[in-house]
Amino acid sequence: MIKPKKNKPKKAKKKRRKSAFLDPETQKKAQENAKESKISKTSKSKEEFLAVFEQKMCLLSVTCRALNMSRETYYAWINKDPNFLKRCQEIQVALKDFGESKLISLMNADNANAIIHFNKTKNRDRGYGDQVSEQTSEPIVIIHKDGDSTIGNLRKESISSAESDYQGRE
Repeated sequence: MIKPKKNKPKKAKKKRRKSAFLDPETQKKAQENAKESKISKTSKSKEEFLAVFEQKMCLLSVTCRALNMSRETYYAWINKDPNFLKRCQEIQVALKDFGESKLISLMNADNANAIIHFNKTKNRDRGYGDQVSEQTSEPIVIIHKDGDSTIGNLRKESISSAESDYQGRE
């Protein structure tokens, strides 16, 4: 009768560091090569990020999720690499230009909503904003029926609405 062999666990061999056997000049070159490969890997990751960032219309969370990376990595890159920050900003400006050109196309097609939006945002200084208010520089005194008074700088429309409320009570 033949007995089956028992599988004995293999002893782990100790790995010797190659650098222990290299002369100092060769060690230095090996370290430089390792740094370069790390830099090139980071550069490739940044390039990939920029391509996806543009494709995902500058949505940071969506871009990071697509690349399986954290937002902290993005913030580290923009804090350490001014060139990377500049390229991200260029992509964002290009997206704004794209949106503006689409808005202009809609305005050229007589889209009323696009025209209203444009006027509310770009022509706010001409009175097309959501609210038009005028401040007076003189203090205004309003005397209530019970004899109390209020002093302060109020908007003209607030005063006219307060006056109409007061007149409506009489």
